[in-house]
Amino acid sequence: MATKKPTAKSTAKPAAVVEPQIDLVQDNDAESAPEQLRIKDLLDRVATATDLNKNKVRAIVEATLNELGKALQAGEGINLPQLGKIRIVNSREEDQGTIMTLKLRRMAAKPAGEILGKEALAEVGEDS
Repeated sequence: MATKKPTAKSTAKPAAVVEPQIDLVQDNDAESAPEQLRIKDLLDRVATATDLNKNKVRAIVEATLNELGKALQAGEGINLPQLGKIRIVNSREEDQGTIMTLKLRRMAAKPAGEILGKEALAEVGEDS
């Protein structure tokens, strides 16, 4: 009868089973992207600020935005102190429309008492 030869046992430890590490990547683009002001939101804000009917506000806001768009299309810069100074840096025509690179410069808010850097000549309640 044949006897089975004992096999040499390896002294090396078996390789540890390594679980693959999977980083769960969540779609945080919605969270990391800055919020955008949409026309509906703008209409709501203007209606609240002016206490006007949304239909009246819609007509005024849409007309204003159309005029701003026409000015940019014509190559004009825009200088509105509440918004800032907008200039066209680059513009090109494509199939979908005009692509513009704009630069917006906003001035720092001035303190309420300071009017164009001038001081009042008389104190409040003082006759001039």
